[in-house]
Amino acid sequence: MTWRDAIIKVLQGSNSAMSYTEITDSIIENRLRDSVGSTPARTVSATITTTGLINAFGMFRERDSVRWAATPRLLGRQKQESLTVDFCKQIGVYLLYDGFRVVYVGRAINQGLGTHLFQHTTDRLQRRWNRFSWFGLFPTIDNSDNTRASINTHYQPDFDSSVLIQTLEALLIEGLEPPQNRKRGDDFNATEFLQVKDPRVEHEGLLAQLDALREKITGN
Repeated sequence: MTWRDAIIKVLQGSNSAMSYTEITDSIIENRLRDSVGSTPARTVSATITTTGLINAFGMFRERDSVRWAATPRLLGRQKQESLTVDFCKQIGVYLLYDGFRVVYVGRAINQGLGTHLFQHTTDRLQRRWNRFSWFGLFPTIDNSDNTRASINTHYQPDFDSSVLIQTLEALLIEGLEPPQNRKRGDDFNATEFLQVKDPRVEHEGLLAQLDALREKITGN
């Protein structure tokens, strides 16, 4: 299988959100790939975020550039001459920033991205963010005469979109540790491994300290 097909098969067989390490372990255990390379977990993470599982995204959007309402218009386009698309009903994950510092990670599944962001203009986070980014599952489509573009809310991926969104949210929360998230990502059950310093590094550090001490004593 390709990495993408293997990830989809694993997600289809899961009843809860999975971290990328759990997805990787499942791919290896079920032998869905003939070769997994030297960094399979990193490959899984990159595949999820870059190859068709995420179909659209927007980075560092300015809060003040949106007219906020219950269903705000979240407008964007690929290039200056491209058609404008409203991403209000997009589903996926989003990040809130204070400047360029991530303060919160959230997900939009049953309600669209625009509704979730609007709620953060009135809830406890209302004064804590001024920018946002989003990563969405719905692709965009043009009408027949290419005069209008929209997101395809009828798009049906061949995997459980809610599991993927929960997994992405968990990954971002674990990786970014935003201060306004009160808990870890849902169902994030991967085992954390604490770093152990290579004993050789510590030994070399002691040797360097001895050399410095020797030079100080002898003056050489």
